[in-house]
Amino acid sequence: MKISEILLRNDTLIRMDLAIDFHTDHKNWRSRLNSYGDEISFFFKELNKVFDKNKQNLARMEFIDEYEEILDKNSKKIEDLLFRITLAEKSNSTKEIDKKLSKVHHQLHFDYLNFERSFIEMKKRFKRFASHND
Repeated sequence: MKISEILLRNDTLIRMDLAIDFHTDHKNWRSRLNSYGDEISFFFKELNKVFDKNKQNLARMEFIDEYEEILDKNSKKIEDLLFRITLAEKSNSTKEIDKKLSKVHHQLHFDYLNFERSFIEMKKRFKRFASHND
């Protein structure tokens, strides 16, 4: 086997490994995002309970409206990330792994981590709000 054949084969194997890694990341992210979506559905139910108990309290209603907007925004962020993951998966299956696709993956990873960090913070604040208004 010539050195050029070995290099080509190694490059192909590296690209296959990257595709598998990307797919594993996407699968894990999709699972976590779906879980966060389920949590948001639960938070909406909790928000409705707080609403039912505080219909006459205008100050509480402002907070309820604010959390409803926050939950809606987080739902949209989840939908956007899931859509982008789907697009990235399609790219993985139809193209070679190249620098552009790698850059897309890293940006998606960065955006996912930022969403996750802000979601966890929002979740803490929401739970505190809901527990004090139950």
